Amino acid sequence: MRLFYTLFLLTLFSVTYAQEVKVNYKYNGHDVHISDSLLIVFNNEKQINDTIFHDIDDEYYLTPEGLKISMIKIEELKSTSPKLFNDIISTGQHYKTIENSSILSIVGPYISYRYEYYSEGGAHPSYGVGFTTYNIETKKNFSLLDFFSEEELFEVLINNEFILNYVNPANTNNLSQLRGKFFMNVEAQYSLDFYSFSFGDVKEDYMIINIGISHDAEVYRGSFEMISIHFAIPDQLKTILETSSKANLLDVR
Repeated sequence: MRLFYTLFLLTLFSVTYAQEVKVNYKYNGHDVHISDSLLIVFNNEKQINDTIFHDIDDEYYLTPEGLKISMIKIEELKSTSPKLFNDIISTGQHYKTIENSSILSIVGPYISYRYEYYSEGGAHPSYGVGFTTYNIETKKNFSLLDFFSEEELFEVLINNEFILNYVNPANTNNLSQLRGKFFMNVEAQYSLDFYSFSFGDVKEDYMIINIGISHDAEVYRGSFEMISIHFAIPDQLKTILETSSKANLLDVR
C-alpha cells in the first residue's frame, strides 16, 4: 500500500482555484479527472471509463405517447408548426431537471462531493442538497463506519452542539438509538447519513470530519446543515491524509 500512496503523491498534478476546481491525478491504476461539473474515473487495467457525476440542465415536454421534446424543439415548433406546438403544450407534461455537483475532498481513493438538485414535473417542485461519497477502487460509497467504530462515532456526535439543540440525545446510549432520535423527532426530521460526509482539515493530533445533514420533512425539503466533528486520525488514513493536506485537497469548497 505504501507504494500506492507514493504513486498518488508523485502523480498529483494540480489544483486550480479559479471559477472551477480542476484536479487530475492517478491513484493505483486509476486516472481521475474532476471539475465542478464533472467527475470521470478511468480504470487503466480494465479500460473502463466511469462518469461519477456531471451537471444536468434539462427542460422538455413529455407527450401522452411518451415522446420527449426538448425546449429548443418546442421553440422551433412555435413558429414552424403552431398547431403542433399548441397540442404539445396543452396535452404534454412539462419537466425540468437541474443537478449540480462539486468536489469536497479527495483522500487517496476516497472522494466526497456535494450535490444539489431541482426538478419540476410532479405534483410540486422538488429540491434537495447533500453530501455523498465514492471509492474509485470499489465503485461504491464509503461510510464513516469504514474508519470509526460505532462507539467512537456515538461519543463524538452526542457532544455536538447541533445535535444537542435539535435532536436532544437525552437517554440515548448508543449510535442506533441516536439515529432513531433523528427519525422520531417530528420537529427536526433531519437524516443522519454516515455516507454524507467529507474530510476537513488535519491538525497535529486530530482530523475534522464535515457531515452533511439533510431535512427529511417534505415542507422543509432542501434545508441542510453541516456539522464538523473531531476525531483522532486512524492509522489507515494517516499517510493519504497527509498527502491530501499538502496538496490542498481537503475541504475543497
